[in-house]
Amino acid sequence: MDKKNIADIYPLSPMQKGMLFHELLTPETGVYVPQVCLTFAGQLDGDRLQQAWQQVLLQHPALRSSFHWEKRDDPFQVVYHRLSLPWQYEDWRSLSSDVQQKKFNAFLEGDRQQGFDLKSPPLMRITLIHLAEEQYQLIWTQHHLIVDGWAAAIVIKDVFDVYHQLPLRSRPPYRDYIAWLRQQDQQEAQQFWQQQLRGFSTPTRLSDVLEGIGHASPQGAQPNSLQSHSAQHWQEQAYEVGQAVTQSLKSLAQAHQLTLNTLIQGSLAIAISRYCDADDVVFGSTRSGRPTDLPGSATMVGLFINTLPVRVQLSDEKSLIARLQQLQQQQAEALPYEYASLMDVQDWSELPQSTALFDTILVVENYPIEPSSGSGEQGLQLKAVRSLEWTHFPLTILVAPSTTLKITVKYDGDRIVSEAIDQFIRHWQTTLDHILTHPDCRIGELSVLTDSEQQQLLVDWNQTQQDYPQDRCLHQWVEQQVGKTPDAIAITFQEQRLTYSELNHQANQLAYYLQSVGVQPEQRVGIRMKRCVEMVVAILGILKAGATYVPLDPDYPHDRLEYIQAHANVSIILTAEDVQSNKILAFPATNPNSIVTPDNAIYVLYTSGSTGQPKGVVNTHRALVNRLHWMQSEYGLDGSDRVLQKTPFSFDVSVWEFFWPLITGARLVIAEPGGHRDSTYLGRIIEQEQITTLHFVPSMLQVFLDEADDSKLNVGKNSVKRIICSGEALPRALGDRVHTHFNATLHNLYGPTEAAIDVTAHTHSSSAFCLHPSAFTSVPIGKPIHNTQLYILDSHLRPTPIGVPGELYIGGGGLARGYLNNPALTAERFIPNPFYGKAEGRRQKAEIKAEGTRQKAEIKAEGTRQKAEIKAEGTRQKAEIKAEGTRQKAKEEIFQNPKSKIPNSLTLYKTGDRVRYLPDGTIEFLERVDTQVKLRGLRVELGEIETAIMAHSTIHQAIVTVTQRHDQQYLIAYVVMKSISPDTALLKEFLGDRLPPYMIPTAFIPIETIPLTVNGKLDRRSLPMWQPTGSAEMIVPRTATEQVIKEIWSSVLKVDRFSVEDNFFDLGGNSLLATRINSRLREVFDLEVPLRSLFEKQTVAALSQYVDATQMALKRTPQDLFQKPQGESNPVSPLGKGGLRGVNPQSQPNSSTSKGRKEIEL
Repeated sequence: MDKKNIADIYPLSPMQKGMLFHELLTPETGVYVPQVCLTFAGQLDGDRLQQAWQQVLLQHPALRSSFHWEKRDDPFQVVYHRLSLPWQYEDWRSLSSDVQQKKFNAFLEGDRQQGFDLKSPPLMRITLIHLAEEQYQLIWTQHHLIVDGWAAAIVIKDVFDVYHQLPLRSRPPYRDYIAWLRQQDQQEAQQFWQQQLRGFSTPTRLSDVLEGIGHASPQGAQPNSLQSHSAQHWQEQAYEVGQAVTQSLKSLAQAHQLTLNTLIQGSLAIAISRYCDADDVVFGSTRSGRPTDLPGSATMVGLFINTLPVRVQLSDEKSLIARLQQLQQQQAEALPYEYASLMDVQDWSELPQSTALFDTILVVENYPIEPSSGSGEQGLQLKAVRSLEWTHFPLTILVAPSTTLKITVKYDGDRIVSEAIDQFIRHWQTTLDHILTHPDCRIGELSVLTDSEQQQLLVDWNQTQQDYPQDRCLHQWVEQQVGKTPDAIAITFQEQRLTYSELNHQANQLAYYLQSVGVQPEQRVGIRMKRCVEMVVAILGILKAGATYVPLDPDYPHDRLEYIQAHANVSIILTAEDVQSNKILAFPATNPNSIVTPDNAIYVLYTSGSTGQPKGVVNTHRALVNRLHWMQSEYGLDGSDRVLQKTPFSFDVSVWEFFWPLITGARLVIAEPGGHRDSTYLGRIIEQEQITTLHFVPSMLQVFLDEADDSKLNVGKNSVKRIICSGEALPRALGDRVHTHFNATLHNLYGPTEAAIDVTAHTHSSSAFCLHPSAFTSVPIGKPIHNTQLYILDSHLRPTPIGVPGELYIGGGGLARGYLNNPALTAERFIPNPFYGKAEGRRQKAEIKAEGTRQKAEIKAEGTRQKAEIKAEGTRQKAEIKAEGTRQKAKEEIFQNPKSKIPNSLTLYKTGDRVRYLPDGTIEFLERVDTQVKLRGLRVELGEIETAIMAHSTIHQAIVTVTQRHDQQYLIAYVVMKSISPDTALLKEFLGDRLPPYMIPTAFIPIETIPLTVNGKLDRRSLPMWQPTGSAEMIVPRTATEQVIKEIWSSVLKVDRFSVEDNFFDLGGNSLLATRINSRLREVFDLEVPLRSLFEKQTVAALSQYVDATQMALKRTPQDLFQKPQGESNPVSPLGKGGLRGVNPQSQPNSSTSKGRKEIEL
């Protein structure tokens, strides 16, 4: 550095500090190296143009600045008197246009990756390319630290003023802005931004949602983490809002005293909120940053532009215009404080230090460079201007208002695909269209979906109407099959065999007995026995008597059984001995008569309840007949099939295992008690009985296939035709493994107990993922079965776009009545269908909103009894309204086939399952809503963490839970290893490449197997309790390097007592403090320590290992570093302010003595 050439030295602006931080964190990305490309036509004097650029360089101090950060707590910039502008000329006239274009694209990428040495100005260069005789391309490459877009326009105008021999205007220097900043009240700015962001605890992650749309597969670090993004592949797409719509938007804004910018921001917030299902939305927005009270700020050259959060809190009931006016006022109030850096605002927010406020920024460009700027009398014309620049955010939306709205989206192509961007922009434009057509509406009335999309989501994909036997109860269907195949074997259990006729006779005798003791329809009869032939007889006999069966599994705890018996008011309990008793055998064997109907209850199944007591789900014959009719029409059993019944009868899967074979003439093979948990036994019975059809919960399927691998047995290879999975998400890898063991089809079914076993189905094959690619880690749950409607809705019961997660709601013929003796819970989970029309009054209009079709039908009533037919075009749905007297009662059956009545279609069941649509209408299961935990203000999907852990080569299975301890939440991973015990450090390092820091578990606990419940599902309660070790104890520095680093942390963090294993961010660290610590590490250790090393090595111990390893690579040792200088009794570590205790590597680390400080001079 030539001191004589130094013109000025002053601090960085807050925006420059933030940009410098990200530049040092990820220097290889080239994010802050914008390129302005100018296309000229006409006669151009290259020498004269170079001289003009050189003169403008000398005119503006900001263009002659360098940046320095070592050996200082605060970085500074140095302005030089004289500098030469790097200028390059290339002649491409001999190349074809195609070759020129390829070479130009390669040049831009290489030029951007070249970057700049921030300490060696000027941080800009010019390349002039001669394309044809009168055609040129000029590329101005600069570092964003010295100019923003507004300043770039000023520089270009000055250059061409000089080129055209016009007087160069005098402009105030950037130093004036730095001086103005020093006069601002930072505490007042802090109070303002803290108030603006108070209560905001869940960042709006639009990029995460878009990542799930289309065929993208996540790679690298997540955007809400301050980690390296060196692997990002930036892409951009351009869109345009037509002239007519743009003019209408301007007129609407003007009519309501709004700016177009406010209209753009408000509509974007609504679109983001619908994608993220968030009423509290925060995204970034660029501000000019040029204070109106600073004279000449509009003409200064330097970095002023700032990105700050825009918070939009939305309420469905709020008037749209009123909320937009409020947003405009909110932005006006922020103007005096827009000098605050994003880094500071981030620190002032309530979010964890390592968590970004937002992942999306909006740039409304108001500094366009008009082509006339470069034109002159000599015939030179500036034909086009293109600015190429990127940000470190995964999603940047640029809007250039003119006669049209030109929208450019720049995004991380490694995470997001173009189809996702297309869809979101289309829905944003739909939002703008709806604002234009309904400006006086409430926010909740706006839709991001087009009419055709709503038609598809709500109607077309729910056209599942099919005929089924509506006048038949389930036991009557079995009786019908008995008449067809009376002598065929119906049941096999161990050595027992029952023909269809024998089974029917025994069930009839039991039914007569039950009727003789007063059993009536809707009366509940308990069954308490282990799996056996008598269990099937008991179930069928209870149904024939007209009653409802209630399973009482003997494996359940006594207290649970006592509760179920009392809650269900079970009047009779049948045991295996009862069914075999002589008193029952004395009754007739003919089919009994009963007054039971398809709408009577068939069973009450008890499932886990959130209150700690099980809840009883009541379903009907009609729902089960519809479900089994679909299953037979879809998969087609016949007399040659053998179905293995192994699911405990207290779970709904057992219902189809029992009855599907008995209504089709197939054979029901009953597994011995407890056999469903024994893989060896299952393999043996599959082979012995030549099973063709069986069910697995994925957890048990994993165990079964593992054992088959270990034993190298081809169990069921020749007999098994179909395997049905349900109960849990089916990992794709597990689904693929099935095809290596069986020559069978694999069907993935989904459904809650509240909806007659299953409501969706998907047949899995490896080739099926040509449509659903490797981005999907689980097998889709498929499409709705017959007479079933599915809706994926947000928290406001609005349909979500394709690919956007929402909660699954179920309607149609399979719905249960509700929960026994629990009307409050029934009302909470079985809600009115919001897509039904409503009719009231004597003469009324009924509007049917299958939202998105906007179809209306007017009901004209005549007389006291009126009838109207509502035709919803395209859906062929009818609603018949019967009105009596002055108060009419409407029963509307929208989803009704003339031959297939769906009695429960007025109701939807709220499943609590988070799913999304794939492009073809297939549904992908994501997670239970209740396993989406909130950890330190951030939503965490435990399934996502489990998937990442299982990607490690040493991990076989993983379960992640949230543990509460001393008012703190911890993520704990339970892992089944393939061979060795888990190395926590290595696992965390592995996950650090796949997950943000807050999603990495605190501890990894090895277990031998994943504990399962009696029905084969995960038993979280049986996982061992976590007891913290390591960081809970005070670990003092063990080496000289650890001691020095701990002293640096203590000095900067102002924390005295902490362990070398404690996390930097848990101690109050943030990005600004990380920069200061990094500067001191470089000074003390005389090393080029990358800033991101502190984000990767977040403890003193880990960072010490990194420093020592680097020293060793340089063939240095700590003893070399701390060698006593001549004349000193102890070495001194030069840390500037505050000093540091000297360290003698031969002494104990905690016995260091204090030493004076060494000031750093420029």
